[in-house]
Amino acid sequence: MDQFLFTIKSAINQLELKQPRYAPIYYILTGSLMFSINSMFSKMISHIPSPQIVFYGAMIMCLINFAVTSTQNIRLYGFALDIYKKLFMRSIFGYFGTICFYKGIMQVSVSEGQVLIRTSPL
Repeated sequence: MDQFLFTIKSAINQLELKQPRYAPIYYILTGSLMFSINSMFSKMISHIPSPQIVFYGAMIMCLINFAVTSTQNIRLYGFALDIYKKLFMRSIFGYFGTICFYKGIMQVSVSEGQVLIRTSPL
């Protein structure tokens, strides 16, 4: 895991040093590509209930986040109470938004779902 993170970090540093003006464009294109791949895989498993998809995705992200925060010694606790309230509200809204995304992908084609996600303000 450390070698993988080191490789990604060095590639990002090289990109930002060699082409600092175009680095944000690469980030946006990479994010769009990953989001489209996520939609494609979500459509492939549309027979599974969307809360179950969100739950297992959250479990995988918890493991990845734990690995990253433990290797980089990032402090997770000890903030003010209002920050925890904001994080809780963000997680609730994110949960319902993700549920709606997977429900929408199950109902329409992937291309229509991408257009809806990209053009909606939320």
